[in-house]
Amino acid sequence: MADTLFRLDSSRRAAKKSMALEAMAPLAAVEGVQFISILNWKIAPMPKAFAGRLLDVSTDLKSLDDTAALIGELDLVITVDTAVAHLAGAMGKRVWLLLHDFADCRWSIKGDRSYWYRDMRLIRQTAPGDWAGVIAKAARSLRALPAAK
Repeated sequence: MADTLFRLDSSRRAAKKSMALEAMAPLAAVEGVQFISILNWKIAPMPKAFAGRLLDVSTDLKSLDDTAALIGELDLVITVDTAVAHLAGAMGKRVWLLLHDFADCRWSIKGDRSYWYRDMRLIRQTAPGDWAGVIAKAARSLRALPAAK
């Protein structure tokens, strides 16, 4: 019974931590930034906001080693709570982790720093389902980076 409840809770969390790529459209409006998808599947159709702005290298990502090699070349990884977040964090890359309102306990209940990964910033929903607020905060932060100016 406890195992069943854990699996149900885990699948509810998995659904909550995901967002449609279209929700990230405000990030695509930030000038001076090159966006590269770390997804290992083709983005089709490409959301209009990302057309010509997001490099899809999915056909080159055949293993976790390939993904790690790509992450190693990036200045910043922006992601929801996935294996990519952990991989980039463990590699010491700068990561902005986009979290839903009741994130997994490994990210603690509040705060914007990860005790697991030194260079990871946590950007949390302030209300259930409020990905727009999370993305707006990430976009403001992205515009403030020296490379984006």
